[in-house]
Amino acid sequence: MFAGYLHVRCTKAFCAEVIRLKDLREISEDTQPEPDMTPMSARRSTQAMWDWWQPGSMPGARFYFKHHSSDAPQGWSEGVWTNGDMTEMYVFIRG
Repeated sequence: MFAGYLHVRCTKAFCAEVIRLKDLREISEDTQPEPDMTPMSARRSTQAMWDWWQPGSMPGARFYFKHHSSDAPQGWSEGVWTNGDMTEMYVFIRG
């Protein structure tokens, strides 16, 4: 098991490029339930604020996510919370 968390202030172009290169898809609060609830579960668990991790406090916060398969049974995930202007990101990777 591993996890890494990062807070970044950046340009809109940089933020959009990270999301594009990582092939992340937006998971909104009203995303329809799927057989695999991993994306919604990741959204809910990472929206919770603690110490410096404050994605829910950003105006217009949006969540992007991708789950990867691996030899480990649980695979690994990466996600990005952005503000509405896409100039600030909270990024995580965990498995």
